[in-house]
Amino acid sequence: MASLPDIRLDDRNWEELRDELVRRIPVHSETWTDHNPSDPGIVLLELFAYLGENLLYRMNRAPEKARREFLNLLNIPLQTATLARVLVRFDLPKGQDTPINLPFGGSAARTLVTAGKTEFQVTDELTVLPVETRAYVKQPVPDPAADIVGAEGMDFLLQDHYAEAGKTAPSIIAHGYYQSVPLPEVESGVLPTVTSIASTLDETLWIALLAPEPLIKGFEDAALLSRMQQLRLAIAGKSLSLGVRVDDALCGAEDHRACPESGSETDRLPLDWHIGTGRFNPADQPLVDNIVYQRLTVASDQTEALTRSGVVRLQLPAVQPGGLTQFNDWAGLLDPDLLGVGELPPRLEQADDQARVLTWIRVRRPGEDYPQPRLHHLAGNTVAVEQAVTAAGELLGYGSGQTGQQVQVSKSPVLADTLLLQLREAGQWENWQQTESLTLSLPDDRHYELDLTTGVISFGDGIHGRVPRPGEAIRCLSYRYGGGGTGFCRAGAEHSWSRRWPCACPAASQAP
Repeated sequence: MASLPDIRLDDRNWEELRDELVRRIPVHSETWTDHNPSDPGIVLLELFAYLGENLLYRMNRAPEKARREFLNLLNIPLQTATLARVLVRFDLPKGQDTPINLPFGGSAARTLVTAGKTEFQVTDELTVLPVETRAYVKQPVPDPAADIVGAEGMDFLLQDHYAEAGKTAPSIIAHGYYQSVPLPEVESGVLPTVTSIASTLDETLWIALLAPEPLIKGFEDAALLSRMQQLRLAIAGKSLSLGVRVDDALCGAEDHRACPESGSETDRLPLDWHIGTGRFNPADQPLVDNIVYQRLTVASDQTEALTRSGVVRLQLPAVQPGGLTQFNDWAGLLDPDLLGVGELPPRLEQADDQARVLTWIRVRRPGEDYPQPRLHHLAGNTVAVEQAVTAAGELLGYGSGQTGQQVQVSKSPVLADTLLLQLREAGQWENWQQTESLTLSLPDDRHYELDLTTGVISFGDGIHGRVPRPGEAIRCLSYRYGGGGTGFCRAGAEHSWSRRWPCACPAASQAP
């Protein structure tokens, strides 16, 4: 698209101005014949030329205030402030083991998150669960296998494992050697480096649901197993919200398949979500090849199958009759040294972390022809928030019968297409419609103009748009306001949040 030319009212520079002044000397003084730079008079002329060049520079640049006034004369408003949208993770208070539902939708007021004086509002429902989430990948270890400590012992262990079921064990090389690598955490507000699922051993993302340490502190042996089951029962049937930050570089001009348009269903890439059950099929053969996963229901997916950043809401399996959960872990059912082999989740190096595993979630694309996700970060108990707040209804005033009447809402800038205006005419409230310009409005059209930046509402003059009659009440049922540069917050920073009902208050922190 061609840009407007850079109009210069006067393009003379210092040298040209100086030469012109020198040429005018004979016109005013015939006796002034020394035009050398050492002459005091020439020095003054050069000074005036310098000042003139600065004046011309400022004249050629239209000041910002003048530019705005020119645009206002053309009835071209300023662009409205852009909303900041971020992912926020909520944590339950220390020691709380029951989920909390944040209010959203219906008659409930949306949850507000504040960063300093800037307010954000949640865009979706969220159930804060008593779990920690940590994502892992199986990073391949280069061959030869002889360089790997304990490789020979793993072969003997697999042979004994399969021999108990009367089967021949495959070589450990067939399963592959790997190292359990967690996705990096946010440090000092800097987004972690990209983790490519395509470079992993099994092209799979593994998500561990861990019991928070304060909730199992002091429990051991049988008491610990019972406590872990209590936590599984607490989250069973609930929605798990995972905030995902993907690599934006994945979506290029030619990458329409990997990065479909938002809301597109036809080009969406396939993605399977499964949860570990802690069971085997058949049940009487507890082999590493017989483990069972259960498909998870995806309640909502803002990421479009991990092709863009957003939140994925997963519905965890409900409690079975008898108080049993449909998900578990295989630890305790197999030799600890076999954990992580084959289709088993990654083995965690720290024994304390392995003991906190409630279950695992497995994420992978079916088939090898699809581009694999590239992730920066993943966090649980996360919801998307935006720098916008829903304002309560306001009585803006009464009609005066004068042309061009103006009223103003109390909060600004106003978000486009969110304001609902009504006037009370003949005993009943009538909706009025916003228009970009009243120029094309007819005398009886219930139209008004809205300045989104200031929140000023302007009515017609009786020729272009109806005039509010004297005494007619003017009210705004609702609108949303927000946006601007104050919405930029450091990743990983902790913020407060506003609650609208009595409950324990979780803490909020901004995901990257």
